[in-house]
Amino acid sequence: MKRFSAYFILVFMIVTICMTLYVIRDAVKGTESPTFESVWIGKWAPPFEKALNEALPVEKPSRGFWGGVEFSLFGQGRKGVQVGSDGWLFTDEEFSCLPHAEKNLKTNLDYVKAAHEKFKAKRIELVVAVIPAKTRLYPEHLGRNVVPACRTGLYDETVNSIAAMGIRTQGLLTMMQAAPEKDGLFLKTDTHWTPEGARLAAVAIAETMQEYKFPEKAFKTSVAADKPHDGDLLRYVPGVGEDKIKRDVLRQYATEADAATDAAADLFSEDVPPVTLVGTSYSANPLWNFPGFLKEFLKADVLNMADEGLGPFAVMEKYLYSKALEETAPAVVIWEIPERYMTSPQDFKIEDMVYND
Repeated sequence: MKRFSAYFILVFMIVTICMTLYVIRDAVKGTESPTFESVWIGKWAPPFEKALNEALPVEKPSRGFWGGVEFSLFGQGRKGVQVGSDGWLFTDEEFSCLPHAEKNLKTNLDYVKAAHEKFKAKRIELVVAVIPAKTRLYPEHLGRNVVPACRTGLYDETVNSIAAMGIRTQGLLTMMQAAPEKDGLFLKTDTHWTPEGARLAAVAIAETMQEYKFPEKAFKTSVAADKPHDGDLLRYVPGVGEDKIKRDVLRQYATEADAATDAAADLFSEDVPPVTLVGTSYSANPLWNFPGFLKEFLKADVLNMADEGLGPFAVMEKYLYSKALEETAPAVVIWEIPERYMTSPQDFKIEDMVYND
């Protein structure tokens, strides 16, 4: 009996060690190869720890269980989300008072001015579209959450300050508040707007830009069937079923050049889009079809230089020093900026951009 117990313990230990090595192997595969420097300065350990936790067989069930318990008992989610009423979720970025917020706001406004001057030197017009915070548009769905005083005046200060610089500015809050379909302009379980919100924004921007005369090109937008959409904020409420938070339904749109226009075009001419769009995931994610709607209502081709993984300032920095700007300079740049980024610290140097011509 003792010998059997010893064999059992030995087999159990071997199986445990093999499983552990298997999980560690999967975790290592999900991270960059460690170097002496990355291990020594502690750069490699955090991503490895994250990958290891995700590779553990019990991680997802455990996370879902405790997430469901937390939501049921306290009506709240994990760090990253604020749970509102009626199934509405909000990113906690719109509730945060960041250190040095006023200084960051001034620096970011200075950057907008510097970008404008750089484009002006190249005879390129800049149009800034400011996307309001979801919390600002839907205060009636905040539930028990309260937007802090540090953020109450951010939208107006951003729009007014940029307009005072002589930059064409399109704030989107007022027309969204007045829209009959207001509740359908942002997704309930996502940080972003719906295609209908993107369409409304494109209409407003096109009206602002009526005086610009571009080579006219016709575009048509088609509508496909609705489909369920798991919003990006749902990952912060794991284990919460659709009976408690209903999933969004997304209407699918696609915009293409009119066939007759394409047939009439000179196939051998260089077709440089007269408009460039710079922005965040509001512009980069094809689900919202924002670039498509801009093409339709501007009646002009649009080069989309937005990036889903970066904020508006990092994307603009990237574009300002890109070959696309050098080789295919547009007549107008539309810069989409969500207001919540205006108090965030950025990784750029104004003086480099201003004097590095």
